[in-house]
Amino acid sequence: MIEVAEHVINIDMATEDVFAFAADLDNTPRWFPGIAKMESADALPPASVGKRYDEVARIPFRGETRIEIEVVESRADRHIAIHADLAPVLPRFDLYCVPREDGSTDVRCRCRARGTTRVAGIATRVMKLVLDRRVPQALRNLKTLLEVAPHMRAVMAREFGAAERSLYLDPNASMPAIGKRDVLVRVAASSVNPIDCMRRAGYGRRLFGLRGAATLPLLLGRDFVGEVVARGAKADRYQTGDLVWGAVDAFRDGAWAEYVAVAQDHVAPRPASLGDIEAASIPYVALTTWAALVGRAGLTSENAAGKNVLVHAGSGGVGSFAIQLLTAWGAQVATTCSTRNVGLVKELGASRVIDYTQERYQDLLRDMDLVFDTLGFDEEGPSLSVLARDAGAQYVSIVHPLVETFDRLGPILGALVSAGTYLSRKFRERRLGRGYHWALFSPNGAALERIGALVDEGRIRPVIDRTFSFDDMIAAHELVESRRARGKVVIRVEE
Repeated sequence: MIEVAEHVINIDMATEDVFAFAADLDNTPRWFPGIAKMESADALPPASVGKRYDEVARIPFRGETRIEIEVVESRADRHIAIHADLAPVLPRFDLYCVPREDGSTDVRCRCRARGTTRVAGIATRVMKLVLDRRVPQALRNLKTLLEVAPHMRAVMAREFGAAERSLYLDPNASMPAIGKRDVLVRVAASSVNPIDCMRRAGYGRRLFGLRGAATLPLLLGRDFVGEVVARGAKADRYQTGDLVWGAVDAFRDGAWAEYVAVAQDHVAPRPASLGDIEAASIPYVALTTWAALVGRAGLTSENAAGKNVLVHAGSGGVGSFAIQLLTAWGAQVATTCSTRNVGLVKELGASRVIDYTQERYQDLLRDMDLVFDTLGFDEEGPSLSVLARDAGAQYVSIVHPLVETFDRLGPILGALVSAGTYLSRKFRERRLGRGYHWALFSPNGAALERIGALVDEGRIRPVIDRTFSFDDMIAAHELVESRRARGKVVIRVEE
């Protein structure tokens, strides 16, 4: 064997504790991103000194088991926590936990070639380049995870159904996996959105289940604000200690926890003018609005000025943000709300407020340039009736039958029916000279940077109904489901 790379980091912990953490493949496999995903498919107990597990984990590569990982027994002077053969002609690496006299532990990662053939030599040099760049960050991640906690607190859903039956606080949830382009964020605050309550109740289980995002117990949550504590091998945009905000991908979730792993492109620096609670109320509703108005309707800060826009449910989380964004861009905004929220939406910038308990917007509005529909279904027809014809007006909805149809009919038939419904409506509106769109939330760090600038300029402010502690998640869900919240419901995660 020819040694080609070795990296070391010192951790101020007993060797046995470091060994147990690093070798527990089922619960803590996440520290080594970009080289091997160390997970066991077997229900094995955590490794300990003196035990030997052969072929603990197998990682498929092009249909074959090409990577075998072992947790091997200790020796008198070191604990060999991990041994991995990366492929027949590539190097293998070992993770050693070496005790020091001061009681701390040197964690060493060593890579060795398997032979001296020309092919093996080329492969070894390539692997050395990879390891020299990725291993140091991976070891720093291991040190961070050992320092913060081997596990974390998280709110989980044990079943699909009502919040009282479903939600529980797990004090020993597994730390999230850190992908090579991810950052690990210590979460200070999150929020509860209507989509979170719907997901908890079972909405989208067939769609999200296609990528394993509907497996019980389920960790949900989109919004987060917090501090970067670790980075993946190729995540170089942020440093540990940076304060960020963001919203997690719809197939990933995971923000209702003390730590969340998220792609670095999906986060942005937290606005300097906001605290954690205020900042946590904005990302999901902001990016949902952005995906609809910018991504689908083509609205920008340059072309929005002077447009007449109807925003449904202006006192809700999405509506209250949309009013402010549109007003900041110079649009004239009409909105609907109940009597008690008329004052709020006027403060946010709505130039025309329609109290739906006393009057109907379809009787009062005509020739609108854009309708942003946050209600959908029964409101689609009346919303379309107020749009201008043959003038390039746009209708965009964030409430549509796509996910429900997918759940009801399955992936193939559901996709076909949804596509047919969408295209028929789109072509119908095109004949009237109008655009028709369904929009879906999309994480977008670049958009959050632009939104953060508007926040710091004082042109957008958070709208928060109530803040709950992490232990009161059930009450937070019940408030959101009552549909009486003014703005957002925020969750304080840090104790």
